Amino acid sequence: MIAALVVVCVLLFSLYAREGDDGPLHSLQSAAGALTAPFQGVASKAVRPLRDGWTWVREASDAHDRVAGLEEELRVARSQIAEGQYQKASLASVRALRGVGADWRGDYDMVTGDIIGTSPSPWYERARLDVGTSDGVVVGAPVLAPTQQVTSALAGTITSASSHESIVTFITEPTSGVGVYLLPSGSRGLAQPSAAGQMRITGIPRRDSVRENDIAYTSGRTQPLSRLSLFPRGIPVGWVAGAGGPESDEEYTVQLTPFVRPASVDYVVVMTPRTERAKQRARLYR
Repeated sequence: MIAALVVVCVLLFSLYAREGDDGPLHSLQSAAGALTAPFQGVASKAVRPLRDGWTWVREASDAHDRVAGLEEELRVARSQIAEGQYQKASLASVRALRGVGADWRGDYDMVTGDIIGTSPSPWYERARLDVGTSDGVVVGAPVLAPTQQVTSALAGTITSASSHESIVTFITEPTSGVGVYLLPSGSRGLAQPSAAGQMRITGIPRRDSVRENDIAYTSGRTQPLSRLSLFPRGIPVGWVAGAGGPESDEEYTVQLTPFVRPASVDYVVVMTPRTERAKQRARLYR
């Protein structure tokens, strides 16, 4: 049956191609076109709303996708701008310390120690290290740790040491205190733990200009400011998370987020004193 239809179609096409424009097949085609033309116009008008509606839906979907893409690009751009601003501020702060950091690095040797035990307290105030006095570690030595924001920052102090082990007490331990100064504001104060993982800076007068994201560094002094600190000047400590308080207060209430999170630290660097100045600082702990 299909083969017969194919043969008939071939014959009709051959006859159609051979006859003239006034042939019977051409006349039949014209008559069929005249009969179906009205129906084609009606059908075209009938489907036009559907076609237009589909076009609108497709364009609206494309526009939604473009908006979503632009929003994602904007989010990424904002994130990059914020990161760039933070890095710029950090770089400016480090440049402001030029010549300072080199002094304390010259006063100490760096000894890397792994953490082999931690205190059960939620404050994570202490940890046991696998280095001790045989490695040059002494009580009162400052301790650094790597962070995501800066290469290394203040973590704590060596509070006891034996031949092959030592204990670091972190600056987030409730009784600790660190003299700090802020950049770029230049304010000075005492940073002490206020809650697990957070610190508060006291002693900054209202006349100073303290802003969020100011970077806190060790000041090399403590309260009162005439006393030396265990920590030499210029070690990164954290950043200002908030500053405010009642206008009637003479001092700011400054919240400080430390760079070092003790619970996530696997190893530290002990600053073992090399010069007499560094040894003098370490003896302040005793």
